Amino acid sequence: MYSNDTFTPLRPDAQLQAVELSALGAKLGANLTPENVALPDLRFTTAFMLAYEGSPLGVIAYVDPSGAPVALCIIANHAPDAPIRSERRDDLSLAWWSNSGRSHLVIGRIPLERAVALAQTLEKRI
Repeated sequence: MYSNDTFTPLRPDAQLQAVELSALGAKLGANLTPENVALPDLRFTTAFMLAYEGSPLGVIAYVDPSGAPVALCIIANHAPDAPIRSERRDDLSLAWWSNSGRSHLVIGRIPLERAVALAQTLEKRI
């Protein structure tokens, strides 16, 4: 769905990042800051709200050095806590977990091990 052209042009400054993440966090009941969503070798591009089956769904979009998109999706769905699980679907790697009534998903055209490592980093922070 997203291509290298989707997010690459976006370069928000620290103030806009904080505003976007604060708004997302308020809707999701999560503490989201530029510091706790920063990921190695990925550049934050934007954060926005969607909805899925009536639940708020936040998307934090990143790009890797080649411009390929990687997303962190967070849905406030009252899910029970669950450890990180992962799989490949076609050319996408997915790593997901649940805690504090929210489900989290890291997804991108990256190696599966990388998706799991990113999920492990985020799980400790948010």
